[in-house]
Amino acid sequence: KHGKKVFELRPKVDWNKGSAVLWILQALGLNQCKEDIFPLYLGDDVTDEDAFVALRREHPQNGAAILVRESGDEERKADTSAEYVLRNPDEVLIFLERLTQVQEERVGAGAGAGAGARHSA
Repeated sequence: KHGKKVFELRPKVDWNKGSAVLWILQALGLNQCKEDIFPLYLGDDVTDEDAFVALRREHPQNGAAILVRESGDEERKADTSAEYVLRNPDEVLIFLERLTQVQEERVGAGAGAGAGARHSA
């Protein structure tokens, strides 16, 4: 496959980025996604489409495929299997910072409630 600034050589086996994502989830014991597991795949290239398709097929409720566009790449959203689109790599940083902040708040709220309950007992 041709991608951005890359020419991908593939062996004659049924293996691609989608196969790799599913294999990693299985190897980590996360292939049966639970409520607290939410796999994300961010990609910026046509070679990431296999992963978008695999994640959406195998984890339609508990996972997200996210296309990262670059400036001047507006039509790329029309021909992708990704569910979500970030406009540029700068938005990836903002997205990950917000995701981290939400997770820290969730953990802090859970720890605070648990600590308070233990303290008063």
